[in-house]
Amino acid sequence: IYTAAVVEFIPVNYNTEVLKQMEEQVLLDAPFLGESKNEYYVSPSTVTAVKLLNLKRYEHFIMEAKSEGVDIIVFPEDTTTGWPIGYNNGRDGALPWLETIPSLGSAPYTVSDLQFSSPAVFLASKYAAQYNITVVIDIGEVSWCNENSGEDYSGECPDDGRWQFNTQLAFDESGTIIGKHRKLHLFLADTEIFNYPEESL
Repeated sequence: IYTAAVVEFIPVNYNTEVLKQMEEQVLLDAPFLGESKNEYYVSPSTVTAVKLLNLKRYEHFIMEAKSEGVDIIVFPEDTTTGWPIGYNNGRDGALPWLETIPSLGSAPYTVSDLQFSSPAVFLASKYAAQYNITVVIDIGEVSWCNENSGEDYSGECPDDGRWQFNTQLAFDESGTIIGKHRKLHLFLADTEIFNYPEESL
């Protein structure tokens, strides 16, 4: 028997002063993220700032759930980023917002390089371990064909060299990835961005 919590969550507004302040802090911590904006008008520092703000708000709910004896907390779809700038520009526009996911059985928060390359994965793993609670989140995932050689997806590689999935991840109380589900039934807008998976992992 376990106790679960499901969160209703509204992602951060893109046009707020707090987002600008977070982006300034991101650039202090990681100046290399201050690259010029790409053709879809988003910089790595903006992407990271949006995710950090949303994940910091996740932490509040995680702490509250843990204090009430919750064993597993589930966050809704599209709330690490909202429906971000770029998603309306197809696969290339969505790419800056997607994250690579380490293998099942790994604990992402122990890999410092992921702090800025896959911040949502890194922080969800960290919070799960820190608060000793199972955490489930949804992110946009990118899997490069030449890097995984079809290890976790055997379909024909898309022309742009990568698979993109709407993916749900589960982290156990040690921050370890224990489950990954790639969305099978995509909304019409999603099909412009994400691939259909063969099966869940």
